[in-house]
Amino acid sequence: MHRLAAADAWVAFSARVIGESGEAYSIQLTHLEEKILVDPVHRPVNRGFNAIIEAAVHTTRYLRNHDPELGWLIRHNLVLARKCGGEKEREAAGVIEALIRDEPL
Repeated sequence: MHRLAAADAWVAFSARVIGESGEAYSIQLTHLEEKILVDPVHRPVNRGFNAIIEAAVHTTRYLRNHDPELGWLIRHNLVLARKCGGEKEREAAGVIEALIRDEPL
């Protein structure tokens, strides 16, 4: 079994093909085992990560309607992400900025 090294939990399944077409398979999964590796109750809140989620949601809406209020919210959340987040949040902020780079904010 393979799992991500930084995973908080894992679940093992057995898989069986129960149907097949030219475009897809139907797979039946049977639960075998699971393990929680990190206590979810005591996980610290990362304000930068939350700001990235908010910015991403606002960006998907902004790209459709160019609402100036959404543009303000995107900028606001990207500032929070850079201020309160780590390297991953700063990288994600760059991805969001690349998506809206040519859009009028």
